[in-house]
Amino acid sequence: MDMQNDIWPQLIAKARAIHEHQEILGIAATSIIKDEEGQIKWSAVLTGGLTAGLIAAATSLFSVQQTLTELRTKYEGRAAQVELIPTIAERQRFMVEELSALRTEKAAATSDRFRGSDAQRLEERLQRHIDSLDRRIDELEKGKKR
Repeated sequence: MDMQNDIWPQLIAKARAIHEHQEILGIAATSIIKDEEGQIKWSAVLTGGLTAGLIAAATSLFSVQQTLTELRTKYEGRAAQVELIPTIAERQRFMVEELSALRTEKAAATSDRFRGSDAQRLEERLQRHIDSLDRRIDELEKGKKR
């Protein structure tokens, strides 16, 4: 519907341009219309020209409408994924902070039994989570580029 509203100003501009040069059109029309022998049916020529113009305009509008429908469908499909990006970014930030705390040995141990091997397993688990979040972000970015 928006495209139809955008077409009217263009049509009005074309009509104004034709109106400004009506002298040239008048000369051209009188030289063409002078058919003393009556062999040309001008109503058929005019009807054919208008029909061709109408078909071209309808085809163009149909093509634009089809493109808009495809774009809306793609947007609706990806809108949910785009909304998840801030959540994923926050999770990734948290995981990076946890990992850096482990590396700098500033992580608080919950008990005396928390040893280096426990820290290593926790670090590997955090790294797996970070890697999966990175892959998910890459997938979302690839989806946006399409």
